[in-house]
Amino acid sequence: MNEATKQRIRTMLPLLNERQRRLFPASEAKALGFGGISDVSRISAVFRVTITGGLKELEDTGTVVPGDSRCRRPGGGRKSIKEHYPGIIHELKELLEPYTKGDPENPLQYTSRSTRNIERALRGKGFSVSDTAIAALLKV
Repeated sequence: MNEATKQRIRTMLPLLNERQRRLFPASEAKALGFGGISDVSRISAVFRVTITGGLKELEDTGTVVPGDSRCRRPGGGRKSIKEHYPGIIHELKELLEPYTKGDPENPLQYTSRSTRNIERALRGKGFSVSDTAIAALLKV
C-alpha cells in the first residue's frame, strides 16, 4: 500500500459518518485487490468485519441510496432503557422513595443511595441496567 493511500485513509476517516465509515474503507480495500481488506483494516483501525460488510453493501446496489441522510436502517441502533424495560421508572421510584429527601413539590430531590447500590437492587428485580444508565435516568 502506498503512502498516498495511507494518508487518504487517515485524513478522511475522522470526517465520515457511520455509513461512510463502512463504505469508504470498503472501496479502498476493493481498489487494492487481494489483501486489501487486511491492509485497510490495519491502517484505519476499522474491523475486517466492518470492511467486509461495506463491500457487501457496495455490491448490493439496492442498499446504497445516494443522498440518503440516514446512517442506519429504520429501527436500527440500541433501544432506550425505558423502551427495553417499560416498568423501570416505576421500580426506580419505588426503590428510592424511602431514601429520598427534599420537597416533593420541588423537582430537585436528593437520595442517599448510590447508583451502584440502586444497580444491585434493580438487578435483583430482573433489570440489567448499568449505574451510568441509572444516573442518566435520575437526571431526567
